[in-house]
Amino acid sequence: MFQKNVKHTQIDIFGFEMNANKRKKLDSSIWNTLREHVFEKVSESNFSVLYSERMGRPNAPINMLITLLTVKELFDWSFRELESQMEWHIGVQYACGMNIGESSITLRTTTNFIQSLREHQEITGIDLFDLEFNRLVVGQIKLFNVSTKIARTDSTYIDTNVVSYNRLQFLIEVVKRVYRILDQKDRATMTSMFSDYVIYDADNYVYALKSSQIQDEFIKVGHCYYTLPKLFADKYAHTEEWKLFIRVRGEQFKHNDDDSDKLELRPSSEMTSSSVRGVDDPDATMRNKAGAHYHGFVGQIVETANPENGLNLVCEALISPNNASDEQMLVDSFDELKSNTLPQLDELHFDAGYGGPILDEKLAEHSVKGVQTGIRGVKTTHRMNVVLTNDLYYVSCPQGESIVLQKTRTGYKAEFSKDKCSACPNRQGCPVKHIAKTDTYIYYLQENALGKRIRLTNLNTIPKVRRTLRSGIEATVRQFKCHTKAGKSRLRGRYRHQLWFQLMALAINLKRIYNYTTGVPRNRRRRSLASIFERFCDLNRILSKLISALMMMYGKISRVNTYNQRSARYYLRLHS
Repeated sequence: MFQKNVKHTQIDIFGFEMNANKRKKLDSSIWNTLREHVFEKVSESNFSVLYSERMGRPNAPINMLITLLTVKELFDWSFRELESQMEWHIGVQYACGMNIGESSITLRTTTNFIQSLREHQEITGIDLFDLEFNRLVVGQIKLFNVSTKIARTDSTYIDTNVVSYNRLQFLIEVVKRVYRILDQKDRATMTSMFSDYVIYDADNYVYALKSSQIQDEFIKVGHCYYTLPKLFADKYAHTEEWKLFIRVRGEQFKHNDDDSDKLELRPSSEMTSSSVRGVDDPDATMRNKAGAHYHGFVGQIVETANPENGLNLVCEALISPNNASDEQMLVDSFDELKSNTLPQLDELHFDAGYGGPILDEKLAEHSVKGVQTGIRGVKTTHRMNVVLTNDLYYVSCPQGESIVLQKTRTGYKAEFSKDKCSACPNRQGCPVKHIAKTDTYIYYLQENALGKRIRLTNLNTIPKVRRTLRSGIEATVRQFKCHTKAGKSRLRGRYRHQLWFQLMALAINLKRIYNYTTGVPRNRRRRSLASIFERFCDLNRILSKLISALMMMYGKISRVNTYNQRSARYYLRLHS
């Protein structure tokens, strides 16, 4: 039964009261920021659909649950650590509106809340936390008067937390998962037919095989995938393990052309990036980029980037399959972003991965200027700028002459003035071609290069201070991934990654708000004593290794004398 939390608005006359000095420190701490901008701002009524209107015990406070999840990501705590901090940390208790010594929320309540959010999203297609995150961000933008006219975006790969199997191990592991859901009678039947797959672990079983037995084993496991559906039909069709088995069966095997009673392993060339590669995370996809393999998802981040802002906030944090292009991800989410979160957006900065005709069309639809960095192509000293004005494309040369582009069969062209071009001092190297047959000066532009030329013009015509704004989002990406292990998260499943990504965005915004409201200078926020000491130690180690190498090179440390060798090794080990 849903019940709104109002307990924190009442004073406990028997509660613990701090002295004035400690109260002042608490009010200027990040715990007070959490309480003011998350706990007290969460709209609990938006989550009432998760609970019954009349039956059951009252729900745990929603604002407390969301605050705890935000604290967990802010400090990179595990659920066990979070449970311990709820019991003994005064700051956490204050941020969650609890009185000192009051009973806290259990670990199971927190995980059940996440499970309820996921199930509601699967049934209705509505992500309640996504709606609440957008509402909180819009509120923070209005509260601190953050200008949303300029924004920047970037994406990053996030690997899922699954075991990496080879193809045979993967097929056997899926069979073992099916065995776990069978009843006693069906288990006995399966054991009598495929005992090796039941008794041994998939990795140990495959490890014991010889190379000459691999092909025969694929035939054997194919027979297993053919037999099990005939044995059990739709008896276990409601379980997730059986659904995964049927999906893998369709992706990995096909019926033999000569014998319809046999399944044939599909060649690797027929496998797609969306095929299941991890038993514990069927949502994860595969992506190869620049020689690196990624198995998981891709996260897209959008944040405000106006140089005049004292505070810039993360406005969007979305998770998509990593085989989706950056351009398509931004196009799919741009309508909602522009209408709800950034209605005043005029200028969007992005890198080379986003540029394309689909995004150009979407930005033009909303009258947003796209500024792309890292555009590839031949550099020229004679830059031709192209702009769209009143549904007409105008091209202008460095001398200031502007001509309307005319559509041709393969692209566009513009005919410049003969008198001006012939007398132009910068004629050498100019992309405007002189057609001797007609004695005209024509500029040709291919149709697929029009959008690229407009984005390059946008970059070159804005003030220099704004031309490097996009690079600032790389630091934000690092903030999102600093708690991962080489880009690999601790989670599984697309929804769980989506929830984590938005909680990280909320935590990053809160940290920025805390720094902004407490007056910490931007250039001094990361220069703590510990970081300065770490940098000093790094420089000392590098310098020590350099000095030792030079001394070895010039014979200052003898290679013959045993004592000197030991001293040198000890010196290197001490400073390495």
